[in-house]
Amino acid sequence: MVPDKQPITDDAAGKITRVEELAYELSVGEVMTKKVFTLRPDQTMREALDDIKKHRISGAPVAVDGNLLGILSIEDLIRSLRDGRIEAFFEANQEFHLRIQELAGNRWLVSVIQDLRKVLKMSRLHSLSLEGRLQQSLNEHRAIMAAFKAADATKAEALMHDHLLSGREALVKMDAKAAKAA
Repeated sequence: MVPDKQPITDDAAGKITRVEELAYELSVGEVMTKKVFTLRPDQTMREALDDIKKHRISGAPVAVDGNLLGILSIEDLIRSLRDGRIEAFFEANQEFHLRIQELAGNRWLVSVIQDLRKVLKMSRLHSLSLEGRLQQSLNEHRAIMAAFKAADATKAEALMHDHLLSGREALVKMDAKAAKAA
C-alpha cells in the first residue's frame, strides 16, 4: 500500500518506478539532514527568515543550549498571517517593502524610507489592526508581485502607488477612530 492508504491496483503497480519503490523503503534517518541548523527564540522573524533562506531550508528547530523548544517553518509565518498575528505580518511587510526599494537601486530612497519608517513604525503597526487592513495589504502585495512576474512595470508602479495610498487611508481612518473615541 502507498502512504495514503489506497490499495495499489495492478495497473498502478506497473507504473511505480524503482526510485519510487526505494523511496518507500528508506527510513527517515537515512534521508534526514544530519547537520542541524537551529534558530534562537529571541531572533526576529526577519532574522530567522534570512537564515532559512541562506541555508535553503523550509524550516528549522528553535533551541537554547541544545534544548529543543519548537520548530519554525515558512508555513508558520503564513499561518500567523492567516490568523491575523499582526506583529509577524508587520515584520514580513517591512521585509517586502525593503526588497522592493532595493530593487529600485536607489540608495537614497532606501535611506530616506528607513528614516521615515522609524518615525511611522508604531502608527503603521496599529493601522494593520484596522479590520480587513492586514488582508488588504497582503492582497496588494500579491498583486504587485504578479505585476513584477509579468514584467509589467507600468502596472507594478500603479499598484505600488495604490498600495501606498491605501496605507495612508488606513492611517486617516485610524486617526478618525481615535478622535471619535476621545
